[in-house]
Order: sequence, then C-alpha cells, then structure tokens
Amino acid sequence: MTALDTARRVARSERPLGPVGLLVSAVICIAAALAAAVMPEGAAARWLLAGVIAVVLAFVCTRSTAQGVIVTFVWLFALGTTRRLASEVLADPGRDPFLLVAPVAVAVLGLRALLAGALRRMTVLAWLVLAFSVLVLLQMANPDNPSGFSRVAGLLVWLVPTLWFWVGRTLVDDRLARRLLYLVVGATTVVALYGIVQSVVDFPPWDQRWINHRGYAALYIGPVTVRPFGSYASAAEFGLACAVGAIVAATMAFGPSLLMHVTTDRRAARRHRTQRTGIFLLALGMFLVTSLALVLSAIRTYLLLLVVALPVVYLVMHGRKAWKVLIPAILLVAVALAALAQVDPNSFAKDGAQAGIRRVIVALNDPFASNKDNTDSTLQVHYDSAKAGVRQAFEHPIGHGTGSTGISGEHFGAKTTSSDFDISDAGIAFGVLGLFLAVAIVVVGLWSSIRVALSRRTFERVALVGVLLVSIGAWFQGAHYVMAALLWLLLGRADAAFAKRHDVEPADDDAAVGAVRIDATLPPARP
Repeated sequence: MTALDTARRVARSERPLGPVGLLVSAVICIAAALAAAVMPEGAAARWLLAGVIAVVLAFVCTRSTAQGVIVTFVWLFALGTTRRLASEVLADPGRDPFLLVAPVAVAVLGLRALLAGALRRMTVLAWLVLAFSVLVLLQMANPDNPSGFSRVAGLLVWLVPTLWFWVGRTLVDDRLARRLLYLVVGATTVVALYGIVQSVVDFPPWDQRWINHRGYAALYIGPVTVRPFGSYASAAEFGLACAVGAIVAATMAFGPSLLMHVTTDRRAARRHRTQRTGIFLLALGMFLVTSLALVLSAIRTYLLLLVVALPVVYLVMHGRKAWKVLIPAILLVAVALAALAQVDPNSFAKDGAQAGIRRVIVALNDPFASNKDNTDSTLQVHYDSAKAGVRQAFEHPIGHGTGSTGISGEHFGAKTTSSDFDISDAGIAFGVLGLFLAVAIVVVGLWSSIRVALSRRTFERVALVGVLLVSIGAWFQGAHYVMAALLWLLLGRADAAFAKRHDVEPADDDAAVGAVRIDATLPPARP
C-alpha cells in the first residue's frame, strides 16, 4: 500500500462529529458530573464520571482522528485542575480513575493506527520503539516488581505514552500536527499565566487543599514556598510545559512563515506583512509569559535546556545564515549570565515569588554546590542519582520491573525508587537492555527529527526539534501526561516523514480528498 493509498484510506474513515454531536457529547459529560455530585458514595461517583468521559472520548476517537487527538489533549490540559475540583465534592483516592481516561482514548487511536498500517515501512526508530514496548510488557512478569498492581500501573508510565508514537506515525498529518502545536502553545500560555498568579498572588482553595493532602518534597522551594503548577498534575510537568511553550512560541516568532503568500498585489503584500508582524508580536508575548513562569517555577533543568535549545532550533531554521544572528546573540547571553552570576542570591527573599529567582541565581553562582552550606543547588545530587541508576542497570541486568520506578507503584503501597532521569530510570526498571534501548531511541529520534526538519523547514518539523531538546531526560516520564503524549505523537509524525524521505512528500488528509495544500505555497524561510 502506497503513502497516498494510506492517506486516502484514513481520509475515508474520518467521520467527524458536527456541532450538534459535539454539543450532545458535552451535555452527556455535564450530566454525568451533576449525577456524580449528588451520589452518596464518592469513590463510586468518581468512577462513574471517569467512565462516562472515557466512553465519550473513545467515541470521538472512533469517528475522527483529528477531533479525537484535539479533544484528548484538551482533556489532558484540564486533567490536573479537573481532579482537584472533583476532589472538592467527591472522594480523593490515590488510585484515581481519571488517570485512565486518556489511555482509553489513545488505545482506540492506537488500534485505528494499527489497522491503517502503523507497522509498515518500519525505520530504525520504529523498531527501537517496538522493541522497548515489548520489553516493557515482558517486564510485567519480573518477580522483582514491588507488587502485583504496581506492575500494571507501571504501564501508564512506560507503555501508554509510546502508543502516541504509532498514532503520529500513521494517522497524523502535518496539518493536524500544526493545529496541535497551536493548541499547545496557546493553552500553555494560559496555564503559565495561571501559574504566575499562583506564585505571585496565592493558590485558589482547591489547589491549596491539594497541596495540603497531596504535597510532596519536590513541590517546595525551601521550607515553605510552593512551586506553581498551573492546571497540571505536578510542578515538574508545569516547568516542562513552560519550556515547551517557550520553544514553540520562539519557532512561531522566528521560524518558517505560517501564512500563504502568493501575490504581487501591493495591498495584499502589505496586509501579509501586517499579519506576519501580528504573529510575531503574539508569539513573542507567549514566549515571555512562558519563560517568566518557568523562572518562577525554579525548575532549572528545563530552563537550562531551553537556553541550549533556542540556538539549535534557530540553526535548524536558517542553516549557515543563522550564525550572523547567533554569534552576537550567544555573546550577549554569555555577558548577561556572567552579570547575573555576580548578583548576591541573599538579596532575594527565600519565600514567595522571589524564591524561584533566587534559586536560579544560586545555580549561576555555584552550580555544583562547592559551598557545602549551599542547600539550594541540586545539580550534583541529580548527577549522582542518575549515575547510581545507570550503575544499578549493570549490577542488576534484568531490571526490577515496570512498577519499580516513579509514583505508579507508590499508589499501590509499594516502595519504589527514581533517579529523576528517564534513561537511568529505564536502567533500574528494565536492566541493561532497557538502558541501551532508551539511549538509542533518544539518539536516533533526535537525529531523524533534525534530518526531517532540514529536508523541509516547516513550522511543525522545526518546533519538534525544540520540543525534543527541552524534554531531554523526560521522554519516558509518563506522569507528564500532556507533554509525554505530545512528544511521542510528534516524534511518530517525524518518523513517518523520515521513512518517506526519498519519496514525494505524503499528502495531508485534506489533500487526499482533493483539497489544495497550503504548505506548497509558502516561501522559503528567511532569517
């Protein structure tokens, strides 16, 4: 089956819901929420509501890939706040059924992808992802798993996110990937504003009650200051999302044109320039908001990765011409960082919004905590933890099983461990083979994505390179419910383009049924 045949087959299977169908679906979910609110048994009510939402999402996914992907991501963006609001009137169990809603949706989409030919034209990356998924399933039988339920819960962390790879590889075209990135950068900016309010003003009551009942050590900056987390399930995902939003916004501002421009009319050309300026200013505003929220979160790993990713993405955008801009920009940033390193961290308060800025200044002053009294710098701690995880992979070559890392096993009363780095966590859970597969997936995934972006510098392809770079160390973090799904879906789309790199570029779904592709009319990217 050729690429065009696959595109036509997918297009024929699309039966998106109209406005009435979407309205009925929303009414069903609202009715389920009202029924759950008046049920006497809170735990049963939570399962009822989660079940209804899962069925509705699954139905949407069976009708349309585009609607299913977008609606599922909207749900994931609202998941953290939805869980906290539901806990105001329903039971707040450790094993929250709301976490199973998105896996149901991606399972439906994954089945559609399999039927549409997800395993055709396999690349090195596709074989690596498939081998890793098989290893994860086999590791469920590992006797070192902390408990019976934890080995199943571990699939939510290690297997479910990778299902999005096959969806992106088969069912997602460039147009849908672009729409999804627009949704991500827009929603992330809104959530970043929410996080800034949490940091500068205060947490609303539902968030404060979640902190009181579900708080954990890494949520705090110092003894009293709580990191902002927006609508996400954790402060770590909030920081990663802000970094992803910033890199996508930067790609919008400085990357390939997002508008069709094929006219010699001066008035139309002037209107086009006005639109380009509007997009630039909007993207710049989103970049500043998400970057500020990232600083206030004090997640310094993602802040560092963002600084590294920005010049790499600009280089991918514009090739050798980029150095004319990058060299002075890098020098300017170096001078700014050197100046910040001279600032006394003690001039900032250790609580409130200043606590996050203080931690960034501390890292610039003493990144490896050579001062033994410095408890704010944790780079050396993270390095030692990751090194210990790699060492465990060789000391215990078969690994400890799917439920041995992260929070999945802890929800079932099991004692788990984590190195705070996904590759070394893979070594702990799956031994030497898991460690090498995880490293290979990251290396091959980055290489193939850069190759695809260089072959055709479109917004969605260039943005993916940035998303992968700022997510280093968190590709396999299944508890990052939105960001892990986004990464694997876009990586699958890039792998499909890489598999067809010697062919004519595959048509989008709308092109398969006779529509004109807008991408073909875009002018070459200019620095």
